[in-house]
Amino acid sequence: MLLAVGAVLEPPSIVHVDSVTGLPASLEFNKAVRRLRGRYALACVAIDDLKTFREEQGVQTTNRMLRLVANALTQIQGGGRVFYLLRDHEFVVLFRRQSAATAMRHVDAVRREVQSASLDVRVPRQQAKTAGKTPGRVVRTVAATISAGIADTPGPGADPHAVLQEAERALLQAQVGGMNRIVVPPRSPSDAPAIRSAKAHWTTRYAVATTWMPAGLRRGLLRLVLRLG
Repeated sequence: MLLAVGAVLEPPSIVHVDSVTGLPASLEFNKAVRRLRGRYALACVAIDDLKTFREEQGVQTTNRMLRLVANALTQIQGGGRVFYLLRDHEFVVLFRRQSAATAMRHVDAVRREVQSASLDVRVPRQQAKTAGKTPGRVVRTVAATISAGIADTPGPGADPHAVLQEAERALLQAQVGGMNRIVVPPRSPSDAPAIRSAKAHWTTRYAVATTWMPAGLRRGLLRLVLRLG
């Protein structure tokens, strides 16, 4: 309700952008979700073990890696629109009128591109003065991988929050299962009614109830959900 009111009172020309990645932020994703109709797929993408990467490489290098992934995703094929959800440190790509299987091919191309990319970490100018090192000299090269979970609409009238939650669960499975991979939940025609009714109802309530939680706690609860089946 608060998001809906904010969207009405806010000038339509304002676009909320994440300051690090330069991508449309969470509020823009919420706006897009409210306008979704028909068939679509959502891909949740995250840098593998981002917490450890940040601890080992520092904030500046982590931000550079986030921008590298963001740049790769913005060039994705298939007309995907990319958002960055800061709360969960994950990217979401919206593919209109596409299935999860089709979206997977596009996301996998980005996964392979990121896998082969690297960043040179150079000696900062300030540090060079105090440590007697040459400013701008490359001290190490770092790399990272990404994983993704992709889900699509099970049928007409699907709840977008349920689709997002399914994609997030698939992302968690990809990361727990070895990282640098993509998971698409299996779906058969007989699954659709159950996902739209009972499961969608529970998942939507879960999504709303956990929006205030830190990403770590939210992912911990998702791990429990996966273990419980």
